[in-house]
Amino acid sequence: YLVNAAKLGGVQANDAGAAQTLWFNNDHYQAQCTNTVTGEAYSTEIAGYQIFSTAAYFNGSIYLGVTAGPIQQFLLSAGQLQPASSTDAQIAEGTYGTTPFVSANGNQNGIVWMLDHDSPIQDPLNPAPAPAILRAYDASNLALKLYDSSSVPADQPGYGIKFTSPIVANGKVFIGTAHDTLASTNPQGELDVYGLKQ
Repeated sequence: YLVNAAKLGGVQANDAGAAQTLWFNNDHYQAQCTNTVTGEAYSTEIAGYQIFSTAAYFNGSIYLGVTAGPIQQFLLSAGQLQPASSTDAQIAEGTYGTTPFVSANGNQNGIVWMLDHDSPIQDPLNPAPAPAILRAYDASNLALKLYDSSSVPADQPGYGIKFTSPIVANGKVFIGTAHDTLASTNPQGELDVYGLKQ
């Protein structure tokens, strides 16, 4: 939600205090629904996207990742956010989303990096964690994927850790991941570094 900083509005029915309400796609939660099995009626938030991350900003665009869904680009214009492109990758439910990171040469050649945690190693409900996946997209059009670590076996990072984000410095991408708890009696974290191969 975007709100008026001068008048936050307090709690109001149907989000009346929000300056703008955004949805990632058309299946946002309904104000009321009924359980078809029990006949019980529910109102409030029933099904929706969860945000466990922060957004990134670049060249008038805001990039935000949700669970479950893609990274969505919003164009900032006249104080309003307009949905633009989104990634092809859907962040799976239960993975705690992703925090996008933008690298660029000034305001040119922007790249949106994301780390898909898949099944994070700290998830007590999933005894089989999975390797994280590093992906890169063209910042001007998230439909254009530039890189995917799962497509190159040698580039596979360690297991996902919830809430981690890629960091870019000096032409390299750094991500924190974990070792398999079954392969080591005292598993340690690892730092995976990606860059151009010489």
